[in-house]
Amino acid sequence: GPAVVAEPLQLVDLMPSILDILEVPPIGMSGVSRKASLAGTAVPGGTIYAEQTSRPAVAVIAEREKLVVRRERGGVQASVFRLATDPREEHPAAMADSTLWRRLVAWEADQLALAVAHRDSARHEPAPALDAETEARLRALGYVD
Repeated sequence: GPAVVAEPLQLVDLMPSILDILEVPPIGMSGVSRKASLAGTAVPGGTIYAEQTSRPAVAVIAEREKLVVRRERGGVQASVFRLATDPREEHPAAMADSTLWRRLVAWEADQLALAVAHRDSARHEPAPALDAETEARLRALGYVD
């Protein structure tokens, strides 16, 4: 019969779940079976990514939180919701208390550090020498003076 599943599920998991119930192997599919969840056994769902195109927004659901980032006229707006206590997403939680937000900020800092390191290493490395044929082709196209 019908079941209520506590963890977030993805549409991509629907077909593998149906095939698992029918005992048919889901060969070459994205997603995972949630048959155990339907039987009442909690299955860790991992991280879920969602995208809305009609009103540009993306969301990440993990660790019982949902981080929503929307593009607004004045820039970008981010909100986080605690799904265990606010399943209807009516009361945004404090960003500073959000595990997802801290992970995103840490990732962004890592990406910035990598970009700076790459930029700095590129400044110190001389450009490779071009062979005569390549240089002539680039000159003919106007890329080399």
